[in-house]
Amino acid sequence: MITQIEINGFKTLQTAVIPMRPFLAFAGPNNAGKSNLFDALRLLSMLPNHDLPDILHMVRGDPFEMFTLQPDGSYSRRLHIAVELLLDPTFDDEFEGSVTLKRTWLRYEMTIERENHDHSPRIQIAGEQLFVKASDKRLPWAASKAFKQMYLTTKRRNAPYISLDAQGEITVHQDGAERSRPRTMRRGTRQSILQVIRDAGEFPHICAVRNELLRWRFIHLEPEAMREPNEIDGPDRMLHNGRYLAAALHRIMRHDPSAQAEISAWVSQSIPGTRQVHIRQLDELHRYLIELETVDGRCFSSRVLSDGTLRMLALLALQYDEDQVGLICLEEPENGVHPRRLKTVIDLLKRFATDPQRDDLTDGPPMPLRQVLINTHSPHLVRELEPEDLILVEAITQVGAGVPPMRYTSYRPILPPTNGALLVNETVRESMQMRLAALLEDRDLGALWVDGAIGGVP
Repeated sequence: MITQIEINGFKTLQTAVIPMRPFLAFAGPNNAGKSNLFDALRLLSMLPNHDLPDILHMVRGDPFEMFTLQPDGSYSRRLHIAVELLLDPTFDDEFEGSVTLKRTWLRYEMTIERENHDHSPRIQIAGEQLFVKASDKRLPWAASKAFKQMYLTTKRRNAPYISLDAQGEITVHQDGAERSRPRTMRRGTRQSILQVIRDAGEFPHICAVRNELLRWRFIHLEPEAMREPNEIDGPDRMLHNGRYLAAALHRIMRHDPSAQAEISAWVSQSIPGTRQVHIRQLDELHRYLIELETVDGRCFSSRVLSDGTLRMLALLALQYDEDQVGLICLEEPENGVHPRRLKTVIDLLKRFATDPQRDDLTDGPPMPLRQVLINTHSPHLVRELEPEDLILVEAITQVGAGVPPMRYTSYRPILPPTNGALLVNETVRESMQMRLAALLEDRDLGALWVDGAIGGVP
């Protein structure tokens, strides 16, 4: 789970410091730079499995467009991303089995630079660091005592797991049962340490970060992919575009007998006239097909269901899939959904995310952490959000004396976090809360955004 991200020199993101929550929405108009944050997260998610040249061609745009465009038309030479992660206390490794971490709140930093080698440009990793968050730091959002006891362990450690010296040398420090000499990685590599280091016995915390990034998913649902019947002996995990939705729902309902009734109840709540969701087996084709039964007994297949209904089923599949853990980034969940159903969409997404204020956590093994980030340009969706779950995104033009104007993306929480880099004086925060509460007496959050009463440009 991300607790904070800092980005500098990536596309339109300049010195951006963004406090994160288990559920968080980014609202802003088209072309404000909302997707650039997701692109930065996507870049991080590919580090454990891909070389840098491959990653550069999988992120939107030309490789050089990943760097900030300067007013003179050139691109910056460096980009830096730092992400603070709250990790699951244990994770499964294919060789070591279950691995328990001594420290779960870590900070990972990476720098990418452009250099000329033999008169040709080369993009390479200039630095990586991984170290423990200071034990006196507090989470940027309220959490119950039970949550902190279960997930937050910050035993003191002076040495980092990955360090970077003044000469740019990257050193990997072992922290497993068998300690040996640190390893030094050559500067200018095109592979992340998260890709090179895979021994969870010697490097459990590096491998835990690697495992976390590999779980991140970026969902962009496509109705035609969700309509398709799925092979019975084919994949049964829904892809990022919604393909294999029928097979995923069949697996979920088979493993959890109550899932079909609960999923059907959610659909009935948001779509009047519906009774139950079925996954039918097409014997002649050996395929699974989604069917929706209405109160009059008729059944309609996924081939004719509306885009909004299919999106709702996909979100339910994510919610009820126990294998779906970690971070989900979802672009514009309002697409194809009637405004009256958006509250149900938000309720579903918030139920998926871990609730850090729960105090009824069991004594058993902790459930894997789950986090949801969405972006939107819809005032109708903003209306259904809580103020603390909203960050406004704007394109700002910076103007200074003797300096050409420069456009960058601004991220501003409606309410500042209770702790962290953007912390404000408690008196100031209470004043902001009182002003917002007074505004919400007459208008909802979406209307306040449209009217400009809370800032931002919808």
